Parts: sequence; C-alpha cells; structure tokens
Amino acid sequence: MRNLLFTLLILATPCLLEAQGVAGSGRTIRVSKPDGSIQRAADTAQPGDHIIVHAGIYIEQVTLPRGGTSESTRITYSAAPGEKVIIQGSPQIAAAFTAAHAISYITIEGFVIKDIETAPAAMDGDQPGAISTGGGTYWIIRHNTISNIRNVAISIGQKGHPYPKSPWNQPAYSDLTTDLAAVGHHEISDNHISHCGQGAIYGLLHGSASVIENNTMEAIGGPAIRLAVTVDAIIRNNTMKSDTGIFLGPLYQGVRITGNTIKATREGIRLYDSHGPLLVDHNTVTGNLSMIAAEANIFVKNIFHDCLMTNDTLPIRPWSTSNYLRHSLVIKQTIPALPLEDQWYGNRFDGLPAAPCPRIDAAAIGIIPLSAESIEAPDGSPLTVVADGPPLTADTAYTEWPLTHISPAVHPQPFVHPGLLHTRADLDRIKDAVARGLEPWRSGFAVFAADPASSANYIPHPTAHVERSLLLGKGKNIGNLEKDGNAAYQNALMWYITGDSAHARKAIEILDAWSSTLQVFDGTDIELGAGINGFKFANAAELMRYTYPAWPEEHIHRCQAMLLNIFYPPLQYFALWAHGNWDLCCMKSMIAIGVFCDNHAMFDRAVDYFYHGNGNGSIMHYIVNGYGQVQESGRDQGHTQLGIGQMAEICQMAWSQGLDLYGADSSRLLLGFEYVAKYNLGEEVPFVPYIDQSHRFPATHISTNGRGPLRAIYEMALNHYEHAGIPADRLKYTRMAAEKLRPEGAGFGADHPGFGTLLFSLSP
Repeated sequence: MRNLLFTLLILATPCLLEAQGVAGSGRTIRVSKPDGSIQRAADTAQPGDHIIVHAGIYIEQVTLPRGGTSESTRITYSAAPGEKVIIQGSPQIAAAFTAAHAISYITIEGFVIKDIETAPAAMDGDQPGAISTGGGTYWIIRHNTISNIRNVAISIGQKGHPYPKSPWNQPAYSDLTTDLAAVGHHEISDNHISHCGQGAIYGLLHGSASVIENNTMEAIGGPAIRLAVTVDAIIRNNTMKSDTGIFLGPLYQGVRITGNTIKATREGIRLYDSHGPLLVDHNTVTGNLSMIAAEANIFVKNIFHDCLMTNDTLPIRPWSTSNYLRHSLVIKQTIPALPLEDQWYGNRFDGLPAAPCPRIDAAAIGIIPLSAESIEAPDGSPLTVVADGPPLTADTAYTEWPLTHISPAVHPQPFVHPGLLHTRADLDRIKDAVARGLEPWRSGFAVFAADPASSANYIPHPTAHVERSLLLGKGKNIGNLEKDGNAAYQNALMWYITGDSAHARKAIEILDAWSSTLQVFDGTDIELGAGINGFKFANAAELMRYTYPAWPEEHIHRCQAMLLNIFYPPLQYFALWAHGNWDLCCMKSMIAIGVFCDNHAMFDRAVDYFYHGNGNGSIMHYIVNGYGQVQESGRDQGHTQLGIGQMAEICQMAWSQGLDLYGADSSRLLLGFEYVAKYNLGEEVPFVPYIDQSHRFPATHISTNGRGPLRAIYEMALNHYEHAGIPADRLKYTRMAAEKLRPEGAGFGADHPGFGTLLFSLSP
C-alpha cells in the first residue's frame, strides 16, 4: 500500500495540508486557508515536491529546511493559478521565504509579498532579504509582486566579510570557492518589485552565472540591482526606476547588461573596482555613469540621458584587485584596477553621437579607446560588435581581458619552409661546419650534443592536463611539457646535423605523444606557458615536417590541431595587463604556430602587434627610450633578459620569412641588448623613471635584482647585427656578453632555444 497514490488530509491547528503522492516521489502538497501554514508544508516537503498555496493572507516567515537535489527534483512553492496569495509581514517577521542554510533547487513563483521588516544587508556582512537564498544555488524566483520592503527584496548573496586589503598578487576573496558550478545559477524573472528601502536584488558571489531578466523595479531607495564578485551574469530587459540602477563591484567579470531601461535619480550605472570585461549594450539609461577603478568595459549602442560620466582611480586605496580565469572563479592574478581600456561603439548621449561623451575629454578621464571589432562569446566564437552592425544576440560576450584588435600587416608571399628559427640554408651551414670541425661550431656542438634533451634515448612524459599557475606557486605537469618541448626541438636539430634517424624518430615520438594526449592547458599564467612551449613545439614540428618525409601527414595535422586549438586561444589577445615579456611570449608563439600551420592571419597579427601593440611588449613600449632602457629594467635583470631574448627570437623567425624586425626603428632592439649587457657586465647605465603602458609597474630606478648572471641569448642578436654590417662600437657589450658565455649552453628552462654559438654563428 505504501507505493499507491494516496490522499492525506492533515487537520491540525493551525494548519491545513493536503498531500498527494508518496514522499520523495514528487508529491503535490496544497496549503489552504483559513488555517493553512506554508511553514508546515515546507517542513514536510521533500525533493521533487510541489507546494501549491491557495488564496489568502499568510502572516508568517517561511524558513525552508531543505531544497531539491537536481533540476528534476527541485522543490517548488507556487501560488495557485488565478488566486491571490499574499505573504504579509509584521514587526516580528523579517522575511517571507528564507533558507535555513545554503540549499539549492528552489522555485518561488506567483506570490504577493509585502510589508516585510528586513534587516539591512551589507556586502561585508549578513545579506537578508524578503526572499533570501542564504548562499544557495539554482533558485528560480519569478512572477512575484514584492512591495514595501524595509531593505532588500531578493537577496541572492552569502554572508560576506570586510573587503580585504590585498597587496600585489595576494588574492582578494581567496577564501571563496573556485567552483563556478557551486555558486549562483539563479533565474530571477518577471517580478514586480517596488518601494524597497535598500535594493531590489542584492548579493555577494551568487549573482554569478545567474540571469536577471524582465523584472520591473520601482521606487527603490538604493541600487535596483547590487552585485559583487559576479562572474558570467546576464542582466537583461529589466525596467528600473530607482536611486541607482545597477551597481556592480567589487569584482565583476564576463557580465552582460543588455536591453534594460534605467531611470535613476542619481546613478544609472555604477561600476566599481574590477578588471572586467563587461558588455553594456542596447540599454536606455537616464542618470550618471560612474566608473571607479573599473576597466575593460565595452559600451555598444546605448542611449544615455542626463549623463555625467566619471572614470577615475582609487588614489588612496593601497591594495590590488583580483580577476579570474575565463568562465571560472579561479583567481588569475591580483593587480591594481585602473580606469583603462573602456571602449565605445555607436552610443548616443542625449540623442547626440558621442565618443564617448560630448561633455568629457576622453584623455582627461583615462579612457584609452581601442578599435576592437570582436568580443569572444562563451563558446569561443567571435561576436561582431560594430557601430552600424546588427544587434548582439549572444547571451554573454566575453573575452580575455582586455580586448584588442590588430590590423593585418599583410604577408603576401608564401611562407618559407622550414622557416622559423632556422631555414634550410641555416641548417646546411650548421651541418657543414660541424662535419668539418670548424670553430666555433665544433665547441658549440659538443655542448649541445651533451645536453640530456639532445639524446635519442630521452623519454617523453605526455599528460592530458597541463597547468601553469606559477603566480600562485603551483603547476601541474608544466615541467614535463617544457622538458619534452626542449627535447623535441633539440632532437630535430640533432637529426639534421648528424643524419642519425634515431633523433628524428625521437622528435616525432615526442610530438605525436603530446598531440595525441594533451586535452587541457590552463592556469593563472597560461599565456606564458602556452607562449613559451607553443614556440618550442612549433619549431620542432616545422623542422621535422620539412626535413623528414616519414612523419605521417595525419600526425602532422594532429600536431597542428593541438597548437591551433589548445596553445593558440590563450595567446590571441596578448597580455596587455602584464609586463612586456608576457606579450612577447604570445607573439613568438603566434609567429611560430602561424608559419607551421600556414596561417598568414596569425603571423600578421603578431607582426603588427610587434610594431603597434598597445601592451608593454611592442617594440616601442619594451625598449622605452634611446638609452635602450627596457620596460622591465626596474623589475629585475632575469626578466629583462627574458624579454629581449624573446624579442630577438621573434625577429629571427620573421627574418627567415623575409621581414626585417631586427632593423625596426633603426635597430632599436640592439639598443636594448647593449643596455642590458652593459649593466649585467658590471657597468652603470642611465635610468629614466618610467610608467609602463598598463600603468601598473612604475619604476623609479634600475633593479639590481638578478644582476650579473647572463642568459644564453646574446649570440643570436650579435651574429645577426654583426652580419648586417652594424659598426663594432655599437655591438661592444653584446659581443662581450656573448664571448663570456661562449660556447653558449642551454637556455634558461624552456624560455629560449639557447646554444647560440652552434645555432646562430654565421660565416664571416
């Protein structure tokens, strides 16, 4: 009899319940007046149950003890169709529906909720509301009428704590979960919310991955929507009449505000302390636009009325702000947020075209307009954003912060193959010199051949997942990838120099092992990991494809797919927030992958960025003045040598394709080499205080950190410039550094190819 459908009528003062079905199998529980209690129904409800409340006034606070366990077993609280169900407060009632603890999969729909004496909410404390999720997830709150609420109508946050004063690279809110699937995911739609003293919708963290749409919010004393630590939320097609329309921050990322009508007496939109990105499109906003230490905000086809715009820093705040990996709550880095990289397309201010606002001087408020034409959607597909283009259709537009668009440099001729660090002529020169026992190649080869990564007995260690998160002091299998990349490249060279096919087979074994195994490459400093190792793998693959016909074509295509689909995506927007060596990692890998995959657009994008990029890694931004001072000279000497070494590698690969980047701006790179070599050889150099392009790394004096030890980078630049006819006096310190290292050994880790005496010495 237990499994039969039953009707249970419970008559017990003060409640009337009617439950149909077996507990735990999706019952319908009905609550009726005159003596029904929603709380009694909540106490008995199990996952999958549907509580239907019939007409009447219910003066009670419903504390929900449990939620559903999945979308198919959510517990639903509904007003009976066509009936007016009022939940009314009293001086003793602080909420209509509140979770006893963090519960999930709850639906609340169709109620009239009014006169609730909610306590004040605070981002750094408790966050009560007339409906409060208590830090739970996957709630649906829809078709409710909520009015006369002392403070907040709907709270979707969790208890906060004082905003942390985070020093550089010490993450803010690092105590919060890193699992995006474990937070938010609420749907708040089609509610009418009015006369709230503090806000309509409010919450810390659990606005993430939520959709707030088609709500009407009126007579709100504070922000209609107030969210902090919010990733991948959508705020869509709402109407707001309030003191402030939308207040986001600190920390929002991947949020889209679209199609809303906002009429605010003070601020239409307030954005606070975040690295973005944020897309604000197709809204009509009356009220001011305030951006305080908020960057990478993209405004598309909005109409602003009575708008006074503020875009400013937090000059007295001594700490930094975190941002996250894409579509994640894993902290990527913690650096100052500045009023940079905002972008404007087709917006109108008071009915007039504005770029960005006729009342404001863009330069004076810190806006750096870029010419971005695409924003990345969550699935990675491009989303076109142009002033006169079609309306946006994707739910969330998102890109690796910040956006940039690079016009093609146009490389018209077919690529030379092999054509990265070494052309066929280069390889033949090395092979011939070694075979004849000529110096300095003979000594250089002895060092090269003795390196463990040059051995045909090397054992690769491919893995499905690689993580580089050295900013957080951790990683996963990154060492395997770096060592194997070195071995693939060095065995490819050993094959050509010696003719021993065991080296060819080893290089291909390594390339094939990784291309058939690697599935995920991520981490906080993925740009460095993908840049350094993509460069090395692409160089190895280029050598093998064009010198060893036995490498199967399908394996070549699989290697190309790995580089294009796993290594390239983290690199494509460069790293404008970081020191210049990050940009240079991206550029050198893009050039290498572009040539190996015959992708001219990728190659051109990197070359154009080398000349014109907005970040610290372009030629004019990395070699910052006529002395040859380097953007990272005030940081330490190891990273300074890393940067100029990578710039030389970019120039060397471009030279193989007939482009003279070495000669850019009258051989500006050589100034950098001379400056860095001179200082690290013990002599003094001039230093000019400098603020970098991201405004995050001001330097007042040159750093002695890491001064002295030389990296294996000098032979490549010396031999090129010497062979190009540069006068000897302009090469003095670069030559001294090269001679001190000769014969040059391995590069630092996987950062450089190294072994320049063997690989880059040219005939007189």
